[in-house]
Amino acid sequence: MRIAICDDDPLFTAQLLSYLKDFFKRKGLKCPEISTFNSGESLLKDSREKDIVFLDIEMPGMNGLEVAQQLQQLRPGVIIIFVSGYTSYVSGAFKINAFQYLVKGAATDEEIVAELRRAEKRYAEDHYLYTFYNHAEATKIRIQHIVYIESRNRHLYVHTSDGQSHEFRGRLDAEENKLRPFRFVRIHKSYLVNMAYIARIGKLSLTLEDEAQTELTISRTYQENLLLTYNTYITGCSV
Repeated sequence: MRIAICDDDPLFTAQLLSYLKDFFKRKGLKCPEISTFNSGESLLKDSREKDIVFLDIEMPGMNGLEVAQQLQQLRPGVIIIFVSGYTSYVSGAFKINAFQYLVKGAATDEEIVAELRRAEKRYAEDHYLYTFYNHAEATKIRIQHIVYIESRNRHLYVHTSDGQSHEFRGRLDAEENKLRPFRFVRIHKSYLVNMAYIARIGKLSLTLEDEAQTELTISRTYQENLLLTYNTYITGCSV
């Protein structure tokens, strides 16, 4: 796991860095790589992968919202926690699916640590390897890269964020039970969707945030559960 802090305030950066190091020390874990940046441009230029990013919004040059959008394009699934002295950007952060929004000076030490725990849990979930077999050959894919699974003629098709599709023989009911703890929801007898990729939900269909902007039909049978489950997901992992 790699963590980045991007903030133009050196005092806050040092304080947050201290919190993070102390968090892993108290858990008896080796502290992961933590890199610091004082601008969005320097963060984006750095070629190292980032899994969790603590990101300020008001900075010279690019603001945090612009940086977050580019980060998400470069590394889908990156966990972004905004840290800002202003509450006026909450709506914008929500629209780009930020993991959390902490207000400088208002967020307590306990709240910062709690969000780090949640982010660590999300990271572990995203890096869980989903395994399936085709003619005795095993394929493993990180959960975070699966957009949705489709059932057709007793075969399942795993559609991933890179536009690929992987086929194997199976039952969608069994995969639903396996993937429910990892933010997947059934929307139709033929579709199991990763809620992290839902862009819009309509009355009879939803649109996914993949390369094709895929639109899938919502069955009336699953409509109510979809809305309840998705609202719970949004409340629990967004600002």
